Amino acid sequence: MITFDVDLPFSKSISNRLLILRALSNPSFSIEGLSDSTDTERLRAILSSDSSLIDAGDGGTTFRFLLPLLSFRKGEFVLTGTERMKKRPIRELVDALREIGAVIDYLEEDGFPPLRICGGELKGGSLSVDVSRSSQFASALLLIAPFMKNGLRLHLTGSLVSESYIELTLKVMQQLGFTSRRNDREVLIPYQQLECPSIAVERDWSSAAFWYLLVATQRDVSINLTGLSFTGVQGDEQLADYFSELGIATNASEQGVMLSARQDYKVCKSLLFDLKSTPDIAPALMSACYSLKQPARFTGVSHLRYKESDRLQVLGDVFSKGGAKVSISDDELELQEFPTDFLPVTVRPENDHRIAMSFGVLAAAGLPFQIMNPEVVRKSYPQFWSQLAKFGFNVPIISSTT
Repeated sequence: MITFDVDLPFSKSISNRLLILRALSNPSFSIEGLSDSTDTERLRAILSSDSSLIDAGDGGTTFRFLLPLLSFRKGEFVLTGTERMKKRPIRELVDALREIGAVIDYLEEDGFPPLRICGGELKGGSLSVDVSRSSQFASALLLIAPFMKNGLRLHLTGSLVSESYIELTLKVMQQLGFTSRRNDREVLIPYQQLECPSIAVERDWSSAAFWYLLVATQRDVSINLTGLSFTGVQGDEQLADYFSELGIATNASEQGVMLSARQDYKVCKSLLFDLKSTPDIAPALMSACYSLKQPARFTGVSHLRYKESDRLQVLGDVFSKGGAKVSISDDELELQEFPTDFLPVTVRPENDHRIAMSFGVLAAAGLPFQIMNPEVVRKSYPQFWSQLAKFGFNVPIISSTT
């Protein structure tokens, strides 16, 4: 058994929430261990800029978290992003902000970026938001809640997708001293002041998914994820339970989290995974089942269509091209049958970092994949390819789509 030590990146999700909270409250409070992802670096640059034309790039959290913040600031702003961002929904958040006094106009297609924002005072109070397509709509509103004089009583409507990220938002705010109360679909946050002068960012459980995938495919390798811990803040800690179904043992210590493959694992008839609350795990977990030829049904995945790519469709297409029988419905993907030998596939990640990393691990494990546009991993995990290479894993990469 070979053991590798991996330094995971710091959590992008936590970093971006902290940057917004710092911008709204006290710019002197310190954040230790900010993510070095392009999403976080872009958000930092935007928050330190005086420009009224703001390009959020392809960052969904960047765009959605900035919208309430800009609505809260005096001035007129244009908030835009990439062509893919212009296809990602924003209507639910715009409608909610308008209810509490925001002045927001669509500049192209109704319901989608880009937007013109005339910022000013927001009144807060009682408000509803539909989170069927993204939990980020709720998180974006919760982050500004303690700074509005009437606070916010937020009622969550529709299907509660990615709910663990709403809980992450509340837990990060609690670490800073903000009080909140949640009763099922209602969250109450009163007007209050920042208390905590500093905070440290946790290592990223979402990024751990790709090392779980590596151990699932390379079962003579164990991985020590140094500095990672179970704190209950990040919903993707559920990785340990999901991959346990695939024979991966997780052992936590003061130094980190050790991943190793159990030798008694056998492919079973079928597995069921509900990913409604933890969508970022989907590419790695689905890829693990594919590589192990483990039939599985994944439910609660409809909102994968609104990620950096139509993630549900991209995953299904790659699995199908590789020879698996795949069934996709509105809220479900099922892997049913597998070929004796996987077919070669050139993977176009569609600017989706999690697609590139998942199939990159399968390529490193010897499956016949080639990965195009590998640079997309900078969005969340800039060191990923270099870490794989350091451990001797070769990933066939094509650097251009031309």
